[in-house]
Amino acid sequence: MNILFLTRFYNPHIGGVETHVERVSERLINRGYKVTVITTKFRKDLPSQENLNRVSVKRFFQPKVKYVGLLYTWLWLIKNIGLIKKSDIVHCHDVFIWYLPFKFLLPRKKVFTTFHGWEGVYPIGQKNILLKKMALRFSDGNIIMGEYLEKHYGIKGDVVSYGAVDLPKKFLKKKKRLIVYLGRLDDDTGLTVFLKTFPKLRGFQVEFCGDGPLRGECEKYGYVHGFIDPKDFLTKATFCLAGGYLSTLQALANKCVTFVAYNNPLRHDAFGLAPFSQWITLSNSSKEISEKIKYYSREANETQIMLNKGYDWVKRESWKNLVRSYLKIWRLGFPKKLYRK
Repeated sequence: MNILFLTRFYNPHIGGVETHVERVSERLINRGYKVTVITTKFRKDLPSQENLNRVSVKRFFQPKVKYVGLLYTWLWLIKNIGLIKKSDIVHCHDVFIWYLPFKFLLPRKKVFTTFHGWEGVYPIGQKNILLKKMALRFSDGNIIMGEYLEKHYGIKGDVVSYGAVDLPKKFLKKKKRLIVYLGRLDDDTGLTVFLKTFPKLRGFQVEFCGDGPLRGECEKYGYVHGFIDPKDFLTKATFCLAGGYLSTLQALANKCVTFVAYNNPLRHDAFGLAPFSQWITLSNSSKEISEKIKYYSREANETQIMLNKGYDWVKRESWKNLVRSYLKIWRLGFPKKLYRK
């Protein structure tokens, strides 16, 4: 059975959606499926096609010009329509607009969508709401990453998920005063709240795993490593300041005391409505965050109980279970005989 994923970015680009698509693809291949990923060529040195861990990756150049980029995408897909025709399932990751013409060119082809998140701008633009509702209307099934999308976009998910995470193979002794920030260095991740927190903390070491427009501000308080694998930092850090869902799950999996900052109602609901909300500190107050960091530094027993409960929850959010969610929605459009594997 041939699966075709459409996604804006893919490995070696680093991000939550990229990891999501890669891990799901690998596990589908282990089940006997064939997976092709169509994505953008975000660097000139990347090959137009290659196999990465048995995933067939097809890349195209997308001009960064409004409307021109979309038109170019449509033309490339029409030129390569054979990739769509030979696929049993087409699944879009936030980029249903890429597939829109083919809903009419190939009306019998089943297409599905995963809604990964918001666009980083609040209030939400009416255009973005309409695009999600259009994708919902024309998709044969969908997964939404977080209950907040239903509330703020008025869309209904066939499956509500919060992603998955790789569990550490072993736990190392934590550095009590090490803080790691994980995510893009931008305002829409709540980073500005954390930047106001650091002056209130003395004697703490801060490391940043990420990059973005606020890099210069972050360098005033700690070392910025850029987008790298955060595994080594999470195993050592006592505290993690998380920018998104994946970084939050990674922090809980590594038993880090986890903080998420918000600066608008949507971001508050994104984490406040999540099932892991009781094991993180969600705040828009730099004072509250600094006081909680100091508190958890003192109260070792209470902190460990919270960390264990967060870990017990996140270890159930496996990639295996996430793949089952994909198979579940695909069954909406295909007979069960296709799912014997």
